[in-house]
This record gives sequence, C-alpha cells and structure tokens, in this order.
Amino acid sequence: MIKVEFSGSGEEIRVEMLKLLGLYEPEASVKSKTSKENRTIDETKSQLIKSKTPRRNKNTGISWNEEEVSVLFQGIKPNAQKILLELAKKPKGYPRKDLLQALGLEESSARGQLSSIGAALRRMGGKPSPISRKKKDGEFIYGLDTAVAEALRRQVN
Repeated sequence: MIKVEFSGSGEEIRVEMLKLLGLYEPEASVKSKTSKENRTIDETKSQLIKSKTPRRNKNTGISWNEEEVSVLFQGIKPNAQKILLELAKKPKGYPRKDLLQALGLEESSARGQLSSIGAALRRMGGKPSPISRKKKDGEFIYGLDTAVAEALRRQVN
C-alpha cells in the first residue's frame, strides 16, 4: 500500500496532486501566498494537459473505417468487446438496464470495461468514442456509431 499525504493551502494541494498525476506542465507555475518555501508560481501561466478525447460521441462527424474498428476492438478487454458487440445489435438505442441484463454485468463492472475503450481511443490518437449515451425518460440509452456497428458485425461473421 502506498500512502500519499498533502498539506498546505487548497491551491498548493491541487498543484501537487496535478504534478503527481502528470497533469501539470513543469514549466508552468502558480503563485501561492502561503507556501513555506515562498516559491513563485504564476497562476495565469499554469496549464493542464487536456485530454484530446471527448468521453462521448458528440456527433463530430468523424467517421470510422474498417481498420480503425479492428484496432479499437483488438485493443480492448474481452468484456468491453462483448459490450461493443451487444451494442452493435441495437446501435440506434440500447437501454442501459437491458444491455447490462443481456451481458450479465453489474453497473460497476460495465463502467470498468468501458474504461478500456477510452484507453484504446487515447492510444489511437484521441479518436472520439463511437458510443453515445443519452437520457430518455430517466433512463440512459446507449448508441453505437452505425459505421462501427456494421464493421463489427462484418468482423464477427
């Protein structure tokens, strides 16, 4: 077990946590009035490294080709592959509860598996997710880019 403890002002703790996570650029600085070392850090120059990947499909119009779908599919965990294949059966709308029931997964397990899709997308240079999610009548409905659904069906058959 690793234990990390921070002390200081809220801003100092935020900066140190960002450094620990690798989300803080070393040349950037933030000004802190309560720093014991009196380090000078200019807040206006601080920059976070922002993810190039939107978490969900935002109808960006970016299309998927057969090779990209294959790279994505091979780069994710087996249960995430099952999720994509199940979504390919109803790409225009799959209620979350029905999807989880069809796969025999708990909500938390599905989230963990879907995270491997996000990691694969980042490895692909930040391609937007082919999965969309919207709320209808209080329930989440998942969708899958139709080009991805068709490519997955062709690859499996």
